Amino acid sequence: AYYSDCMLTFAKVRSKLNGKRTVDEIKKNPDSEIRDKMFASYCIVSSKSLDKPARDSLFGIVSDEISNPVLLDFVMNYKQRSGTGASVYNFSLPDINGKLVNLSDFKGKVVFVDFWFVGCANCSVYHQNIVKPVKQYYKGKDDVVFVTISVDRDRGKWIEAVKSGQYTTEQAINLQCPDGNKNPVIKQFNIIGFPQPLIIDREGLVFSDSAMELRDSGSEGLIKNIELARKSKTGIAN
Repeated sequence: AYYSDCMLTFAKVRSKLNGKRTVDEIKKNPDSEIRDKMFASYCIVSSKSLDKPARDSLFGIVSDEISNPVLLDFVMNYKQRSGTGASVYNFSLPDINGKLVNLSDFKGKVVFVDFWFVGCANCSVYHQNIVKPVKQYYKGKDDVVFVTISVDRDRGKWIEAVKSGQYTTEQAINLQCPDGNKNPVIKQFNIIGFPQPLIIDREGLVFSDSAMELRDSGSEGLIKNIELARKSKTGIAN
């Protein structure tokens, strides 16, 4: 895995230098086993930062290139378990008071979820510059819920961080994964980096987990996608 990851890094560098797509650089690797691993890794990591059309296109390209049936099955299962329309694991996590909160508690509402951890500088910047203004925008709109999920195992450290206001606000529904990255909710949403935002629609399906749509587009982009989720399937935004 280490060697294929190194080869993938080199392929990305070459693609930037040559002005070509990374997938085209990956194709040049003569070792089919290494090439398959490079395609799988690139697809899974990169799909998080793409919008739905680009994401679907990437998975289509990769599915045509991977020759190992086991690896191909892994990649396609990943696609089914993530992205728009994927069913959501009904997590049950403790809040700051120790009360267990279930995803099903918010049935019929649009749920914005932000995954983070103490010490994550990008998590703090994301909250302060993007999420915090959006929370204020939706103040008083009961059909939109803001949830944060921390992977910090140290409960005291997590509670202190919540109260500091650096990563979230006490008004949000702040939850903790006591077992950190090993929690099923982390595996369900394929969390591989932080911060990782996602929107769950009124039907309990993933509306978007695209970093491009929810993080890189700023507060306006996040509001746009929350509004689209509010208007989808059930209910119309007020």
